[in-house]
Amino acid sequence: MAEKQQMTLPQIAIASAVGIALLWLVTAFYWMAAGSDSWDRAKRQLENARKEREDQQRLIIRYPYWRDAYEKERERMPEYEEGRDISSEWLRLLDEVAQANKLSIRSRKPIRGNDSETRIGDVCEQQIEVGKWEASLQGLVLAMYAFEKAEGQMIDIRKISIVPNSARKGFMSGNLSLTCAYTRYEPEKKKDRDGGKPAKAGKTGKSGKTDDKKGDGK
Repeated sequence: MAEKQQMTLPQIAIASAVGIALLWLVTAFYWMAAGSDSWDRAKRQLENARKEREDQQRLIIRYPYWRDAYEKERERMPEYEEGRDISSEWLRLLDEVAQANKLSIRSRKPIRGNDSETRIGDVCEQQIEVGKWEASLQGLVLAMYAFEKAEGQMIDIRKISIVPNSARKGFMSGNLSLTCAYTRYEPEKKKDRDGGKPAKAGKTGKSGKTDDKKGDGK
């Protein structure tokens, strides 16, 4: 039986050095791999931050344009006294537009309850649901255009469904949802804002005339 050889001191030193070197290489490999992932992640975060900053700069540059556009749209919105129920006015306008464009409406009602009026900043919105309408293609297109371009009002068609009318050839039917936008004011604040002048009583309709009669004797 061969006698077991013992490692000499130099051999032990060399083996230890090789082991330490291998351990260092393994550690360096994992460190570099982790560092590469961290570096890639940092580059992505930096790129996202750069894009976000560019988007913010573009918004700042375009702010005057959006402000002017908002003011022009806001001028189209009618103004009503705080707390006043104006759903009947929107329904009247809906009926006028529908009748003028031969859009037959079977049922329509404003949304009631907590969702009857929503506010976004100083802009209020009220939703009107038309349960069923019936019209020709031309009548529908003209009515939709009239809603969008109603003078002194701001009405947006948010949802609409269209199906062929099986009972009337060339006609369609469906339902739609209108959103009416407007602003509110408190009488005292409006009086101060207008320099003590009383608020105008009439509202401008699509014909350009006010609802209230003027005292001209006519």
